[in-house]
Amino acid sequence: MKKTIIAIASGVAALFLITAGCSAVTQETAYEKARKAGMTNAQALACGDLKDAHNTTSSEDQNGRIDMATKVNKWAQTAGGDLKARGDELALIAPLGPAAAWDAAVDRMATECIELGWPKK
Repeated sequence: MKKTIIAIASGVAALFLITAGCSAVTQETAYEKARKAGMTNAQALACGDLKDAHNTTSSEDQNGRIDMATKVNKWAQTAGGDLKARGDELALIAPLGPAAAWDAAVDRMATECIELGWPKK
C-alpha cells in the first residue's frame, strides 16, 4: 500500500513537471522574428501595427483607415526609406481614397514589410 501511494505521488509529480515544462515554452513572435531578420525596431513595429490593424479594419471604413494609417505611421515615419513612403501613401489615401486604392496601398506596404524581413507566417 505504501509503495502504491509513493508510486502515485511520483507519477503526479512527474506529470506536473512535464506540464510546467511545456507551458514554459513560448513561440517566437513575428516581431522577434523580424528583429532577428535585421529589421529595425521602428520597421518591425510599423509592420506589426499594419498586420494587426489590417485584420480588424475594413477598407470601406474611412475612420478605421484613418486610425490605421495614424497608428502605422507613428513608426513608419521614423523607419525611413520606402516604409516611410508607404506610410505617407496610407495617410494620403485613408481619408479620401476609394477602397480599391486603400487595399492596393496596404498591399504595397505589406510587400515592403516582407522585403525588409517581416515573416510571411
